[in-house]
Amino acid sequence: MDDPWGPWQEPMWRIRGAFKGQRAGGGLSMVEVLWTCPVGGGRTPVEAAESLTTDEPVTNPLGGAGGPTQGARPMSSHATIIAGFGGQGLLFAGQVLAQAANRDGLEVSWMPSYGPEMRGGTASCTVIVADTPIGSPIVDVSDAVIALNPPSMAKFEPSLAPGGLLVLDTTLVEAEPRRTDIEVVALPCTAIARSAGNDRLVSVVALGALVARRPFVEVASVRAALADLTGAHHADLLEADLAAFEAGYGVAQGQLATEPPLVSEPLSATRG
Repeated sequence: MDDPWGPWQEPMWRIRGAFKGQRAGGGLSMVEVLWTCPVGGGRTPVEAAESLTTDEPVTNPLGGAGGPTQGARPMSSHATIIAGFGGQGLLFAGQVLAQAANRDGLEVSWMPSYGPEMRGGTASCTVIVADTPIGSPIVDVSDAVIALNPPSMAKFEPSLAPGGLLVLDTTLVEAEPRRTDIEVVALPCTAIARSAGNDRLVSVVALGALVARRPFVEVASVRAALADLTGAHHADLLEADLAAFEAGYGVAQGQLATEPPLVSEPLSATRG
């Protein structure tokens, strides 16, 4: 006889692991279990109970395949983490990237990191861009990381997938990356932003480098997104924003001519 608890073994194991992390003082833990409820999925309670003993994945109301052993992220997606000090425009750069993807007709998730870590520590935001609905804004493995200070590189470099992209601000980050299986774009983002007119546009410079190496959004869409988010309230800053983006894009493209990237696909497959 089949074990009716079989499909729930993995969620139970992950919930148990979250509690262990809490007891060990590991900080906040979050477990998200996506499953069809009887009402949302159009099933009666009896049909929902019977589905637990089948091997077929149920339909996830957020889109894509659900089931306890399947990942929540879509099959084609690109996850970018932008990290640095508070005040470097991290969240703004993430919003620009999300707005550009939205203009391109893609699915988007933008999740900022708030809290005391933003005061002198590592602040960040995660942007997921996909061509199918996104099941969760949480990522364990990222496709690209923009690290604008040393703590950010130390924290997020390990999360990069093999062949992933690491964009570094060499004005502040002096250490060399430890990974040898990733692509690295190192440029003085802060110095470039200062020459473009505002050293607070460091994240926009790095965004230009990202799009140059990973063109999963259109350059024209990024320019339009900058106009949408900056021009509406601060038209006087739009010229500096565009100059910072173009400068970062140009430097990364120039490096590309002498050092081809490891990965050419605009979207990567889900990894677990």
